[in-house]
Amino acid sequence: MAVDKELVAYKVDSNNSLQYSQGHRLLPYLATGSAGLLLLINRNKEILSSKYLKYLTSLERATDVVFCVLPGLFNGFCGLEVANNIYSDIDDNFSGQKKLIEQLYRYLCVIEEGFVIAGDNGLKITTDIASGFAGVAIGLVSIMDNKLTILPQI
Repeated sequence: MAVDKELVAYKVDSNNSLQYSQGHRLLPYLATGSAGLLLLINRNKEILSSKYLKYLTSLERATDVVFCVLPGLFNGFCGLEVANNIYSDIDDNFSGQKKLIEQLYRYLCVIEEGFVIAGDNGLKITTDIASGFAGVAIGLVSIMDNKLTILPQI
């Protein structure tokens, strides 16, 4: 099964979290890492073998962070929060949205009378789904709706 092939590339770190191993780096992200696998297992837990459910706690631990260098959905803080808040047993999606908004404050750039969220590395203003504000907006809506709407449904 594809999940078995994916798990081959994961390693347990010193915090007992399960993260994707890319050479000497461990990655917890939605696009490449723990958050993506966490979403996959949570979204499909009714049809997946129960042997995969034992990985949920260590995947959740990998995505439970206070800070991330990047704010975006695919490889940043927003994606980690989405993974922690949707398709899970948590009924309080407002708290997840509130935490994401509060934590995104550190990525805000004030421009005249408005603000934007800086994309990758805080070096550019982007509106794309992967690293910019569009991804953050999708993340907030996903937490509210308890599903990631950019993923195809089976």
